[in-house]
Amino acid sequence: MCIEHRKLLGNGFSKAGCAFVDDVHKLFFCTPPKSGCTHFKRLVTRANAIRVNGSAAGVPVGIRIHTYHKIMNSKLSIKVYPYLDYSQRLALSRQLLSMFVVRHPFSRLESFWRDKLHQERRSDLREYSIQIFRKTRPNMFENAIDIDPEEARQYFQKHEDLVPSLWYSGEGPVSIEFEEKLIEHYLAIRAGIPRFQEFLDWLVSTTFWDRHWMPASDYCDVCTIPWRYIMRLETMDTDEDFLETVLGQDMPDVQVIEHRTRLPEDKLRPSMALPLWRNISKATEDYLLQKYEADFRILGYAWDSELKQTGCAIQTDSGICC
Repeated sequence: MCIEHRKLLGNGFSKAGCAFVDDVHKLFFCTPPKSGCTHFKRLVTRANAIRVNGSAAGVPVGIRIHTYHKIMNSKLSIKVYPYLDYSQRLALSRQLLSMFVVRHPFSRLESFWRDKLHQERRSDLREYSIQIFRKTRPNMFENAIDIDPEEARQYFQKHEDLVPSLWYSGEGPVSIEFEEKLIEHYLAIRAGIPRFQEFLDWLVSTTFWDRHWMPASDYCDVCTIPWRYIMRLETMDTDEDFLETVLGQDMPDVQVIEHRTRLPEDKLRPSMALPLWRNISKATEDYLLQKYEADFRILGYAWDSELKQTGCAIQTDSGICC
């Protein structure tokens, strides 16, 4: 399949930062962002804590999400990319149990919009909203000259946690560049969250592809490393049971992370409607289908354009993703 579709891939090499080795459980796994990587890292992290400490107390259930990423990036696993060359990565995939964790491409895009753009308090993520609004609501910034800089400064004095501190240390005079950036962020906060349609309209117009929505097939040498198993976020419950069987040991129970922008009952399934896509133009949808064609064909996902429904192109006897 990869030989047939190799032309669909970008450069065929991994974008760094998503492949790890868990020496305790002899796992070599790749977890592209927005594919359930946080959940999987929590699973492996707690499993390591149980194996090392004798209980799950080493990694509390209530630990902050980003802490799991830090642990996986340092203490409990070895980051594979870019420190190992291809021959070493290939050897790892043959020596260890290798798996690639994936999610439907369109579901990943929706997840970024829900879980990142809705985090208004993070000035780094607010930069995306500013870029989107510049594309979809240009008049908002053209009228920025009418905004009194003092109005923006007073707002951020009351809401210090929202200030784009990346550009100002709090010492010395405020530069013109910082003042302009302050007004941009002030306007973006007043405008609220970009609509999903605005996010996609901007996405198809930009050449910048963030790691959170870069095609999963561009990660971790998907067509040159013989990944043994593909785990899907949509079937993670049964996949984790299968993982226990393969490893011959119980894995810890980890509650699926419910982001504040998604209702608890809105659980991912192999086939599910994505209502937000009903308002997306055919041109935008066709562009994204082409952009993620390798993900659909190599990783076995499908999309019903009429019903706006996800699916799996690879079926089992039970009718779900394999």
